[in-house]
Amino acid sequence: MSFIARRFATDSVEHCIKPEDLSSSERKNQFYCPGCPCVFLYRSESSNEKAAHFYRHGHHYPGCWMPYAESISGDTEWDVAKDFRIEDFYSSIISSKKRSGGGPGTAGGGSSGVTRKRLSTLRNLYKFCCYHDNDSILHDNVTVKDVLVARKTSYLYTTYVKGIRLIEARYWRYDPEAHNLFFLYPYSAKVAGEARFKIDIKCPKELFPRLRDRVYSTDSVVLLMCDWTFSSGCIHGTLSNAHQLVVL
Repeated sequence: MSFIARRFATDSVEHCIKPEDLSSSERKNQFYCPGCPCVFLYRSESSNEKAAHFYRHGHHYPGCWMPYAESISGDTEWDVAKDFRIEDFYSSIISSKKRSGGGPGTAGGGSSGVTRKRLSTLRNLYKFCCYHDNDSILHDNVTVKDVLVARKTSYLYTTYVKGIRLIEARYWRYDPEAHNLFFLYPYSAKVAGEARFKIDIKCPKELFPRLRDRVYSTDSVVLLMCDWTFSSGCIHGTLSNAHQLVVL
């Protein structure tokens, strides 16, 4: 399920379409996943336009990001709460003492009978960003592409990142003496030479063993959220809470 698709397999992700962009006759066509050439079809489950979406009709190709988004449990028919702000979201993450994979709540709008998920975890936010257009507004003039740094937005983030961002990365190595973890961006980079930039994260001494063990043996996507800075060809962040790092 997705709220965006591509008309043609050769279209770039910047030119994704939404269900409301289609005429009645076009809805019978086949479309394509934002992350790979697998086929998507249009579906409308009710007369409510908010229920219209695309669904997968086949298998994702290797390297596609959508399987990671699909693996996250929870309803995807979200609207962003009117009071949502990325600064408040980040503050809640770094101050959280206990948080599950999905925070229940009403996220404003939509058809009745749909259980909403408040955007309250990195998983929620990542799935929302993957399922919606890069120009979808989260709050004020802040859009998905202003928040998500991932393969989906890699045409924008080529050399560095600054400010509060959610990054989709690959674990690289760690420094046990400095209590630092290192990652590569984008996730598709399997060795340092393929990375557009490297990520250096400082961990508190008491958190370092747990976070190191969480990422050390994984080849999966790692989600990272920090207020990033850039220097010496590397982006830097500090983890003050374990919920700032999630392995999908």
